[in-house]
Amino acid sequence: MELYQLNYFLEVVEARSITGAAQKLRLAQPALSQQIQKLEEELGTALLIRGRRETVPTYAGQLLMERARLIREMVAQTQQSISDLIELRSGSLSIATIPTVSSKLLPDWIVHFRHSHPNVDLILREGTSAQVEQWVVQGLCEIGFTQLPTAAPGLMSTDIKLDRFCVLVPSSHFLTERHSTVFSRLRGQPMILYRGGKLADFILSRCRAVNWEPKIICETSEFETLRALVAVGLGIAIVPEIAAHSPLNDASIVAIPLKDHAFHRRIGLIIRGAPKPSPAAQAFIQSTQP
Repeated sequence: MELYQLNYFLEVVEARSITGAAQKLRLAQPALSQQIQKLEEELGTALLIRGRRETVPTYAGQLLMERARLIREMVAQTQQSISDLIELRSGSLSIATIPTVSSKLLPDWIVHFRHSHPNVDLILREGTSAQVEQWVVQGLCEIGFTQLPTAAPGLMSTDIKLDRFCVLVPSSHFLTERHSTVFSRLRGQPMILYRGGKLADFILSRCRAVNWEPKIICETSEFETLRALVAVGLGIAIVPEIAAHSPLNDASIVAIPLKDHAFHRRIGLIIRGAPKPSPAAQAFIQSTQP
């Protein structure tokens, strides 16, 4: 049973005539009759009563007519839904992101995207770099924003931003007299470590590369907690520049750029290599471009 055969059958029922249906469909009458006959043979019963004045459905034909109309409506709705999805008139997009990107970079991108595509819903999931990569690999999210490089299989990445590091110190700290500093001047300082996946590993690896085992006073996975601990003088903290400044502009903390070239990280966008990104994902990726 083919979809076009059901459409032919409905045209005959609605025209109450094979001749009238053939004219509307621009088919030869014998060809249309042949398709109706094939349908009847497949179902094993007559579907039409062919009278002199009109053609009407049998009991089996009435049942098929009801189901065929439902199928036709479902096909039309499906076609419309797919069209809306392609044209970005509806649908949703799931995005995974690390916290620094979600709080500092994503808001502007979302505003740009929503201005052009207000009917596409955005679903955000926030986690560590490892979680972001896993969510994209598993297909739970179509786009991810994370710290590069990524070793997750099957992912493609694009650099978005080079994020340099700075050191957060309390306003009473001796380093506040400088506009910038070098990593070596931090040796021996008590440290508060942001425990957020790749970020902590990056900082510790830089310390150990110069034979410095840092004195970790406290670890936290919340930047606001980290800032509060620095503000009360518990220790210093090395953080990315985009995470350094609080929206409250707290004067009790000073962010001092690190001049060392090694202290930067790559923020990037990741997607699966296949299948091809959805229209919504492609449009959002464009929103991240300068």
